[in-house]
Amino acid sequence: MGQIKTARAEANLPLNLFLSDSTGPVAGATVVVAIRDGATTNSYLDFADGLFKTTGWTTRQAALTGTIAGVYPLAGGLDVSAIGNLPASTTKLLAEYEITNPAAVRGIASDTILIEEIAPTAAQVNAEMVDVMAVDTHPEITSIPGAVSSFRDRQGLIFAKVRNKLIQDGDAQTLRNDADTADIGSATVTKLLGITTRYKWV
Repeated sequence: MGQIKTARAEANLPLNLFLSDSTGPVAGATVVVAIRDGATTNSYLDFADGLFKTTGWTTRQAALTGTIAGVYPLAGGLDVSAIGNLPASTTKLLAEYEITNPAAVRGIASDTILIEEIAPTAAQVNAEMVDVMAVDTHPEITSIPGAVSSFRDRQGLIFAKVRNKLIQDGDAQTLRNDADTADIGSATVTKLLGITTRYKWV
């Protein structure tokens, strides 16, 4: 029938079915809805406990009660956020409606519910950045990062060279770990014709 866009955090997604015939809106119909994981053919939401199941439902179909002629809403809407086992890979749900009375409008219908990932707010991004910069900690590097390495490891090397013991003898530099119990890495040093060269850290 149609498409409905929502987010995983939605707690009250409106689901409404409108029924009409040649004479106008249909009142007093018996209408139920089932919610199926769109990635499957038989995994339905159990409204009793908020879990998708393939068997053993307590309430696989929820009643839609019309309060306005022809309009049949799901009371309280669909709480997407409360679904306890909604797979992270699922991006589509199917709302499958069944009309069993009156006979003149008996049938089935469906809506596609598209689950979209909502971009974080500026405040959420800021809070995450503060957490990364001021709260998260990382272990000391144990070896020299390679030419292709993470920003974290490269920063760790800079910090270690500022904080830790650096030993230099005539032909090498050696960077020790914080506890001064092991080498993180070393570099060969040469001096020729007044020119001192430190080679690559390894």
